Amino acid sequence: MPTIEFTFPAHRYHATLNGTHVNEGRVEWPPSPWRILRTLLSVGYTRLHWEKPPLVATQLLEQLAGALPSYRLPPAFEAHSRHYMPIIQGKKENTTKVIDAFLRLPKDSSLLLYYDVDLSNETRKLLDHLIGSITYLGRSESWADARLVEDHQLDETWIRPLSEGASQSDDPLRLLAPVPQSDYAQWRISSLENAIEREAAEKGNKLSPAAKKKLEAAFPINLVDCLSWDTADVRKFRWSATPGTREVLYCEPQPNSRIAATRCRPAPAKPVEAALIALAIDRDKASRLPSMTRCLPQAEALHAALVRILKRDVQDHSDSIIGRTIDGMPLQQNHQHAHFVPLSLQGDGRIDHMLIHAPMGLDDAAQQAIRRLRFTWAKKIPRIVLRWIGFGSLDEIRHQIHGSSGGELPILGRSTVIHSETPYVPSRHLKLKRGRYTLEDDVRRELHCRKLPEPQKIEIWNNDLSSGHRRLAAKHLLTYIRSRQPDKPQPPESKAFGLSLYFDEPITCPLAIGYGSHFGLGLFSAGDQRNE
Repeated sequence: MPTIEFTFPAHRYHATLNGTHVNEGRVEWPPSPWRILRTLLSVGYTRLHWEKPPLVATQLLEQLAGALPSYRLPPAFEAHSRHYMPIIQGKKENTTKVIDAFLRLPKDSSLLLYYDVDLSNETRKLLDHLIGSITYLGRSESWADARLVEDHQLDETWIRPLSEGASQSDDPLRLLAPVPQSDYAQWRISSLENAIEREAAEKGNKLSPAAKKKLEAAFPINLVDCLSWDTADVRKFRWSATPGTREVLYCEPQPNSRIAATRCRPAPAKPVEAALIALAIDRDKASRLPSMTRCLPQAEALHAALVRILKRDVQDHSDSIIGRTIDGMPLQQNHQHAHFVPLSLQGDGRIDHMLIHAPMGLDDAAQQAIRRLRFTWAKKIPRIVLRWIGFGSLDEIRHQIHGSSGGELPILGRSTVIHSETPYVPSRHLKLKRGRYTLEDDVRRELHCRKLPEPQKIEIWNNDLSSGHRRLAAKHLLTYIRSRQPDKPQPPESKAFGLSLYFDEPITCPLAIGYGSHFGLGLFSAGDQRNE
């Protein structure tokens, strides 16, 4: 009853799933019984210098082919790299992008295979010699060491074939396995006879010995010949699959040990206050980045993408991104979760960066989701490419932005006087009759929720005043989109206001209050105190 142990010195396992293209990024895990036998045969040719397999090797391979192995899998999770490979065609040289998918395995982990077969001393000695000569399993970059170990008792942690009475699974593993030699011999005789009869009927006479020999070449003589075939042979004789193979089902143990459920992650990242993301467009498209007037739908689309990534890829919950607890309850700390602050570092009124600012801190799940951001979309723009710049405190992000922009941005500044950078939309209905609930009351309420001091003076930019009208027109505050998606909460007041707030002590920006403050509305920028 041999048990084979595989270890991977580079803590990586590379193997493309049978029947898939390498750029599909699918990894065959665990290694199929067919792959194991092909590896043993390959080692015999390359390491033991067989011209053809000896009789004892044929007996060994046929014995192992007659039994389906059981597996004990280590924890593993998927990863991949992308790079360009050169393609040289004559004098022309092009490149093509290749996805190298692999599994990351923890240190000191091993893969065990158990074969329920009785081997003679001679075949067991050959097996020990073969597996001791293995240098890789799967693709050549998948370094591996193997050895025979003492027999193991199977328990619920082992993956066994369904044919052995294992419990049913909703999502069984499908692996490629060899057909037993006796079954293959019977199949070959009947299939070859049918092929000869069919060919003779089409030509209307008996086949010549040369024609029969050509047909026989399409049917490997025995299982060892089947293992020796490669993809070129399969295509040459127009087989849909290699002769002598079959698909077998394996049942997963509980708890689930497949890739999606067994992730060996590094230690969780420490919470950070802010993250910076760059936006770019495909230069081949005649389009421009979205305008600042569309900051609300753009921030909402970015937030929705992060929520999807959290549920689908990270498979975790983040209070700082979603704004609610895992039970769906609103956070007790008002407005401490993520704010999406649109930035135009080029100064052309286009959103080229997005600052995600969370006073409560972006946790590990939020950082993982932000790192996975790749694309987003906007109106009349085919695709916007997102590139994560970095994480850190607000001061670190502010220093990085100021260094790249060549000066200080008022939207990230600090002053006793702040002005509206995007329109302020009230968070409640205004009741102006008898002064029951005015715009000033709404502003003070929003500031109080964020534990900010009450302003000394609130100046409203009025359309009737020339100075206020010029400010509204200069910042295009009346042209901003001020409503979210139809299924989301709508603004109590459709009006947009511009404000100047005066304080006794300096206020640190970015600061956003009012309706849509987490998606770019109600932003303020620091004013020049010398000119106020």
